[in-house]
Amino acid sequence: MSEPAAEEYTIGWICALQEEYDTAHRMFDTKFEGPEAADPNDYNTYAFGRIHKHNVVIGCLPSGIYGTTPAACVAKDMVRSFPSLRFALMVGIGGGAPTPERDIRLGDVVVSKPQGELGGVIQYDLGKRLSDGKFKRTGQLNGPPPVLLGALPEVQRRHKDPSERHSLTKSLARMDGRREYSRPASDKLYRADSRHHGGKTCDECDSSSLIERPPRPSDQPIAIHYGTIASGNTVMKDAAERDRYAKDPALNVLCFEMEAAGLMNNFPCLVIRGICDYSDDHKNDEWHNYAALTAAAYARDLLGVVRPQKVAQQPAWAGKVESLLGEVSEEVKEVLHHQRTEEEENLLRWLSPIDHVKTQIDKARCRNPETKSCQWLFESPEFKQFLDENNKNLFCPGIPGAGKTVLASVVVGRLLKLRKGDEGNEHEKVGVAFVYFDFKQQSELVHFLGSILRQLAADHSSAIESIRKLHKECKNESRTLSTFEVRELLHSMAASFSKLYLVVDALDEGQQHVSDGLLSEIFDLQRKCGINIFATSRHIPAIEARFKGASILEVRACDEDIRHYVDNNMNKLPCFVRESPGLREEVKGGIIKAVDGMFLLATFHLNSLVGVRSARALRDALNRLPNPTGTNAYDQAYDLALDRIKGQVPKSRDLAIEVLSWVVCARVHLTIEGLQHALAVIVNSTHFDESNIPDMREVVSVCAGLVVVDQGREIVRLVHYTAQEYFERNQKQRLPDAQSYITTICLSYFSLDHFDSTHYLKGDPFYPYAAMNWGYHARETPVLLPVVLEFLRSKKIDGSAWLLANSAWGYASLPTGVTGLHCAAFFGISEAVKLLMDQDCVDRQKWSPLSWAAFNGQAEVVALLLNTSKVDAESKNLRSRTPLHLAAENGHSDVASLLLTEGGVDVNALDYCNSTPLHLAVKKGHDDAVQTLLNHGADSNVYDNDSTRPLTLAVREGHVTVMRQLLDKNQIGLDSMDDLGDGPIFADAVSAGSMAVVKLLMGEYKVNINSRDKKGRTPLSIALHMGHKNVASLLLADDRVDFVSRDSDGRTPLSYAAEKDNLAAVKFLLSKDGVDINSCDNTGRSALSWLAEASGRYSFLPKTHSGRLAIARLLIESGVKIDSRDNDGRTPLLEAACQLHYLAIDRRRIDLEVLHRDRACHHKRRTDSSFKARLDEERESAISMSKNCRDIFNLLVENGAHTKVTDKYGFSIDYYRDRELEFWAEERRNQDSPCLYCNSWWSSPMDVSVRTECFFSYF
Repeated sequence: MSEPAAEEYTIGWICALQEEYDTAHRMFDTKFEGPEAADPNDYNTYAFGRIHKHNVVIGCLPSGIYGTTPAACVAKDMVRSFPSLRFALMVGIGGGAPTPERDIRLGDVVVSKPQGELGGVIQYDLGKRLSDGKFKRTGQLNGPPPVLLGALPEVQRRHKDPSERHSLTKSLARMDGRREYSRPASDKLYRADSRHHGGKTCDECDSSSLIERPPRPSDQPIAIHYGTIASGNTVMKDAAERDRYAKDPALNVLCFEMEAAGLMNNFPCLVIRGICDYSDDHKNDEWHNYAALTAAAYARDLLGVVRPQKVAQQPAWAGKVESLLGEVSEEVKEVLHHQRTEEEENLLRWLSPIDHVKTQIDKARCRNPETKSCQWLFESPEFKQFLDENNKNLFCPGIPGAGKTVLASVVVGRLLKLRKGDEGNEHEKVGVAFVYFDFKQQSELVHFLGSILRQLAADHSSAIESIRKLHKECKNESRTLSTFEVRELLHSMAASFSKLYLVVDALDEGQQHVSDGLLSEIFDLQRKCGINIFATSRHIPAIEARFKGASILEVRACDEDIRHYVDNNMNKLPCFVRESPGLREEVKGGIIKAVDGMFLLATFHLNSLVGVRSARALRDALNRLPNPTGTNAYDQAYDLALDRIKGQVPKSRDLAIEVLSWVVCARVHLTIEGLQHALAVIVNSTHFDESNIPDMREVVSVCAGLVVVDQGREIVRLVHYTAQEYFERNQKQRLPDAQSYITTICLSYFSLDHFDSTHYLKGDPFYPYAAMNWGYHARETPVLLPVVLEFLRSKKIDGSAWLLANSAWGYASLPTGVTGLHCAAFFGISEAVKLLMDQDCVDRQKWSPLSWAAFNGQAEVVALLLNTSKVDAESKNLRSRTPLHLAAENGHSDVASLLLTEGGVDVNALDYCNSTPLHLAVKKGHDDAVQTLLNHGADSNVYDNDSTRPLTLAVREGHVTVMRQLLDKNQIGLDSMDDLGDGPIFADAVSAGSMAVVKLLMGEYKVNINSRDKKGRTPLSIALHMGHKNVASLLLADDRVDFVSRDSDGRTPLSYAAEKDNLAAVKFLLSKDGVDINSCDNTGRSALSWLAEASGRYSFLPKTHSGRLAIARLLIESGVKIDSRDNDGRTPLLEAACQLHYLAIDRRRIDLEVLHRDRACHHKRRTDSSFKARLDEERESAISMSKNCRDIFNLLVENGAHTKVTDKYGFSIDYYRDRELEFWAEERRNQDSPCLYCNSWWSSPMDVSVRTECFFSYF
């Protein structure tokens, strides 16, 4: 029999465990060698064979990896290598959920089968448990493919018929040669309240807690159950929780497992599980093998019923998977390699609330086949240069709807492949980060920088330690992360990559000050680290000016792009169109003519043809397509879409208007479930009826293509930014009652009975949005003022007040003391404030209504309050902050002006940190607020508790505009020490590494380029010491710089450059007259000594240490004294030997940690991949530094360095060698410690008495 080709395999069989794979293999009637995997990125191992008349390929999850996402990755790779697969069987073991009504026993088989609204599998860890104990699904998984469901009745009949039951027995007999797969004798089911005692067995468990069950007939040892399987990412081992799912009448769960939910929505699949335990804590492995066998035997019987002809009639997986997932595999596969602990995830989320990875996943998942047309970009010389070289920018502007975001997501996917080493760069360390601006999800600059850092840190477990330390500092000091701190971490991280790519999409959709600030930051990062930047935007002159000198490629969909897109989406149109080549060409030609390079229009025009009933109607619709004329073309397309909505039946039309009201007018994107809850609200009802929640497919379909579901971020949004602009221009005509409708729904939601306790508030999908935003909508609806007042005066306001307090204070306990008046002031509902204002009440944090209004920038309310006699304009909260502090910190310059002019407040008031309003405004970079404060006499020379004045803050944070304001307002001595003895401001700028600030001070303000800080360091020494190579290069290029300066420690720029691995600076300094290569500091150390000591010192995620060897060679060639001694009698060679010794100890520590953690994980039957990844990085770094240090050691010996040297403490090279011999001998005696065999660093051309060939060491 000839071997089938890859295209002839039609059925996939997926396993998670070795025993499942073994039993599956025994089910083959014929085994094949099998073809090679067609996809080069497919790392799965497969078994090939024939079962009955089907060609089957079996794949197994990687050893030790479980869960829904890994299963999806295995299936995704399988379908790419075997594109003709029609469906899969997920076959293996699971935990049973028996009830008195369902007698599920060990060894039984459970098969996923749709029941009511359920598709056969639910992902229980993505749902939630309601107050009444019932489970509520947050998503719907698809059911098994019809061809398999159609075969189940026949399988059931055969298993019930005594004359045909032997087929299952025959399949079980295929493992007769393996005794470990025989049926165990003991089957014990304990009551749910019985806890496990003892070790692996249940010998010590309470036997009185066993549930007695009648024995089964000997000829029916196995029962087959059909129904719902619960899938999740963790093992179910709680009997009480098990029973809640099993007895929930809406679920009736039969068993629990860990892989199926990762397959069901994207892959046609049937799940078959053999029961190996009862999902409680009495788990053991005794039944694993037999349960795996029964599941495999059932799967074999099922394939005996399914006819090959019916399988062949099913659509192949490949097209469906590609259209659903696009290139999402790059993002999803990261889960397999970077599984982090919850604490690490929380740390990364702390860096930034923005998760652009989710956006990328959604863009990749929703990417249409037309993205292949982006090949024009990849083949361009500009992109190839961007890919291959460093320090390159590629800017891609385009008209609205041309496909810029799609292009950006494709570029990210390409770069992610490059990061993985799929494109021949496995020896390079490549970093990739990306930013997607969104008109409706604005944020601060620090959050965008934090998002970039978050993405880069996610690939490097050791970086978590630095983030953890910073988090602890911020928590102890009760402060938030500063831009300066994020910048420092980001620069250190970026330096660890051989190549770093940054993609920024839709710069035009960001707030101008944020997008400008981000560009300044990343260009500064580029100057330091040579990163490559890819950016997209509309044609905005100010943005285009920032990319002067960059390569520019305009994004514009060509006719072939549109033709490709329409061709791949022709299945949306009626059959008579799809089956007529002539009509297909007419559709393509008509749409191409009507879009003029705007991809988005092609989508709308194609959707407008859905439902046409004849060729005449099709041609009429094509003739009505508007001519493309810029923005007007979109307006006409949106007009037509709304006309189609109006033409729907009343219920569909009303639903569409409600959906559009939320999606257009909501202040932030609503989550999918949040929108569903909002749409389900029944006005004036105190009960939330979950049966009123609309199906999202219906929600999207009634909106005529204007609304899309972003699965990555789990939000609902408008199809494009141009749609938002359209509705902003036309809202009064198109959605006149939107604000009134939203306000009514929010207030009705607050009236629901189960919100009487704050226990439910944060976890509810809609309440947080309603609580934080209802007032903004109410402010736009004066007609509802009576209803709003009633709400503000009621107890129902407490939930909203609590969440507002949480947002403003960072935390809040009950009661908050926040009243309806406070809330009205916060939202700016002026009429309500007038009617509620009886007295100047304060909440628990001593915030007055004026404080709340100032905090949120409500100028009208602030003016109203100031014009009364009941307000203290200078009231202080518990942190001693006045309303002016709050307004300044949040950048509300108009409110600050009102407080200063109308309220007469103290512009220099001090808070608990001795910070003035100017301090707070400067730190956040609010230049308008800063100018307002300065105009009213703010003192820029006040020092806070950290001995920092506003100008220093501006310099450290890199706020150039603010710094200029402060310098122009006050003639501060730039070159002198400040009042507390700190260095001149130029020293702060250099220390912060801000190129923009340094250039400004050197150029426009003509600072003394050789001014010294309190340690006597010049700016050049500071830049070299801090590792700011771009700033150092700028200073070195200035002839005024003092190249031979010595600081108070006696150190020179040369010693700092050598220590910090700055080869270019060392070369430059050695070329200058007067630079003494043998200059020693106050400790007697020369530049060579500092280099030798630094060669074994950890740096933050070091990328390479090869520069230090080159520096050492250059110093030696330039005549450095190779045996110079410091004050402790140490030579550079002895220092290098000492560093090698400490590196060996550290390597030994790492290996012992790995050994001990592996043993702990083995004992707990789990893995700890995040811990292992961190130690792997530490080991890799230690190895790299050891090699560098050894190379320097050998170089010194080769150039005549004395090896018989002893320092004043008695340490010598012989001493360090002997310590290594002792360590090695101890390890040989202690078998619990690892022993590594490799050549010693002592194996070098040195004195025979010191050399030890093939010495056992860690180097």
